[in-house]
Amino acid sequence: MSAPDLTGLLYLPGELVISPTDLTIAFPHGGTRIGLLRDIVIRPGQANTVVRTEEFGAEVVEIIEGGREWILAAALRGYDDDAIRRVFPTTAVGAETGRRVITDGGDARAGARGSARSVPLLFSPDDTGRRPAILFHRAIPMVSESAALTLDLDMEGMIGVVFRAIRHGTSARLVSVGHLRDISGRLEAP
Repeated sequence: MSAPDLTGLLYLPGELVISPTDLTIAFPHGGTRIGLLRDIVIRPGQANTVVRTEEFGAEVVEIIEGGREWILAAALRGYDDDAIRRVFPTTAVGAETGRRVITDGGDARAGARGSARSVPLLFSPDDTGRRPAILFHRAIPMVSESAALTLDLDMEGMIGVVFRAIRHGTSARLVSVGHLRDISGRLEAP
């Protein structure tokens, strides 16, 4: 085992980019920076099936590995037009201000495929030379099921947003985690 290196601790300040096109160029890598975010959390998961045997008193003797799941959640601070347009499935441009208006109901119908709105999503660290980036090759943007917009003078209003990784059609990749220069060749067209 190598000696502990405190410079390798994962303190990861950075920003999210929707639809990056070239990871070798400067931020935002040919994509769109998503507004001010806070509390960015990435949660990997895997569905496993436990195999138990009767002869050993229901002892676990095997694990069958299932599909993997990657979710990125964050709190959107403020009312960023690009973020609102990408996260909410139904928005329109305001006639007077030109700002995004969330329009729910009306023509919005249940049953639409979220994959139709999927995009590549990149967490780009502030220090790209020493900190890992995280690329969701194809992510479905959603509003968090527990989202609440606080309408209070004493509290900052935030909207919970979630991105769920799905397989990219040509490579079946979900996520690449590593230094930007190492994952730059993995970026594919949506």
